[in-house]
Amino acid sequence: MRLKFGKRIYEMEDPIPGADELLVRVDQVIPIEYKKHAYHQVFSFKNPIRKLLFFLWREGFFFTLNKTRTSLLMKKILTERKLVVVQGYCEERPVLALGPQDCTRTDTMIFPENLVSPFVTDGDLSRTMSFIINHLKNNEELFHDLFYYSPFSGRSIDFNLNVLLRQYNKAESIPEEAPKPFFRASDLNAVKTITRQPDSSTAGDDSDLFVIGAGVYTYSHILPHCQHFRMNTIIDAHSSLAAFVGDKFRFNHADNSVERGLKRLSDARNPVAIISTYHSSHIPLAEMIIENNPETRIMIEKPPVTTREQLLSLVRLRKIQPMIDIGYNRRYAAFTPMALQILNQMDGPVTVTCIVKEKSLPMEHWYYWPNEGSRVTGNLSHWIDLGVAFIQQRPVRINAISASSRIATDEPAISVIFEDSSCLNLIASDRGDSTRGVQELIDIRKGDLTIRIDDFIAMDVLCESGGRRIRRRIRDKGHATMYKKFVENCVQGRGAIYSDFDLIVSSLLYLDITEILQNGQYTSAVDYSDYLQAESLGSM
Repeated sequence: MRLKFGKRIYEMEDPIPGADELLVRVDQVIPIEYKKHAYHQVFSFKNPIRKLLFFLWREGFFFTLNKTRTSLLMKKILTERKLVVVQGYCEERPVLALGPQDCTRTDTMIFPENLVSPFVTDGDLSRTMSFIINHLKNNEELFHDLFYYSPFSGRSIDFNLNVLLRQYNKAESIPEEAPKPFFRASDLNAVKTITRQPDSSTAGDDSDLFVIGAGVYTYSHILPHCQHFRMNTIIDAHSSLAAFVGDKFRFNHADNSVERGLKRLSDARNPVAIISTYHSSHIPLAEMIIENNPETRIMIEKPPVTTREQLLSLVRLRKIQPMIDIGYNRRYAAFTPMALQILNQMDGPVTVTCIVKEKSLPMEHWYYWPNEGSRVTGNLSHWIDLGVAFIQQRPVRINAISASSRIATDEPAISVIFEDSSCLNLIASDRGDSTRGVQELIDIRKGDLTIRIDDFIAMDVLCESGGRRIRRRIRDKGHATMYKKFVENCVQGRGAIYSDFDLIVSSLLYLDITEILQNGQYTSAVDYSDYLQAESLGSM
């Protein structure tokens, strides 16, 4: 396939259709304009100058520059998404196809089978397309469902283009104005294709890096810290992302097919893989990686799992490959090990309270897909895991309630009681000033000791004998240190830092909290003994 992004044209292998999907060779593309584009909300800020100045001061010039470039890039890519009508060919048969496309300037697209219809070119092409466009503009709910459809969402589209076109001849009035093509595949032939030549240079470590997921987090927080490896393959279903990020970070291969891209693992030298994709896909991808090469060292970004079945699968995978680590970056923030060291000098139960200002997300965001768990799974798992790191005990009861009238797992207030009377309290909200991005206040108490971490900028240590404050100008949430440690452990042949105990307790907690909130239970006793008994894991 060939695709245009920005001023460049990239060439890659064709995407591989999934079940109930068809590959269409594009002739012309006509977009259906949609003003209510929720993706714009993700990148809109009320006080952009104030926000920029804060990040320059608190996160440094180079990180802020990289983050700004990344946001602009992702805004450009995500807002390129359009609902389109395409005239083209499927297995050399002329067809019309309808559906959302992330890459709208390409000669090859994939559509759900029910959104592709045979079409005989008889001079009525413009009129037929006008009929389709007019029908969608008069059915806003259908338009919305089609625009935000994704094969990864766990949702299906109850619409058939063939059925709609049967109504074409019965239509009494069709707009006479012919729709203008947004793009013709023939336009790509007039421009020279830019392809990367494989890089034969040797990186600092003789290890091939595979990255699955080329989104904003990968671009800004992962790849800048992984230049020690030899860049083998980057994979993303979004072809423009894979092509652009692959070129930017000099990967030998950029692919839009997981199955094809991961086959290269079998010939890779000392392979390392990083999974930074939709949360529900983490474990299926890890299984595919181990199947292709069980020697592959893996980092799975948080949250590691979205179901209990996936959790058990991951525990088993870690018995095959001990170097499967989990990307909870706040464990690596500068203040976290300092707080742990102070806490470990005292005995007794711990009370951890986290107040979190989350990002405001539109309902169309993929965090709300039914197969992705919830925002508790997708984001609040950070502080659930941090609480587990500080407390290191078995939970016995969960109390949870939500203040949201929209989504049961938004605006939660949560308390987790542990077997030694330790307590983890979490309050999360997207209300409040968003200038500083995600903000957090973490209060840890043990005996007469109080440790208060303010947004990882300052830490107060208070006790009967006095107190002290430790400040940092640069806000450190642990991303750089986490990947530095991961690279070091891969080079030195060490196992994962993240323990099975923490994996099981943290994962079961966010899964149970989600279930409690969704079911309106408010309180529930929990017992994770069966999961924590290693000898029983093989039979579960």
